[in-house]
Amino acid sequence: MRFIELYSGLQTPVNNEEYLLLQKIQEEMSVAKSILNEREQEVARLLTSRGLLKRFKLDNTLHFKVNF
Repeated sequence: MRFIELYSGLQTPVNNEEYLLLQKIQEEMSVAKSILNEREQEVARLLTSRGLLKRFKLDNTLHFKVNF
């Protein structure tokens, strides 16, 4: 369990699986949804709802980007 600090200063806990996905996306700057496996897509969806990831459309494909 780790804590990620958002821009607002709020700290939110993330488990190891979420943390590894956040690192993967942060290294790439943004990752297309189609590259992620089914489990990673679900974790990315949950992280998006918590405000840790940003989802956007680029060239008619969905991408995820870190939002902290």
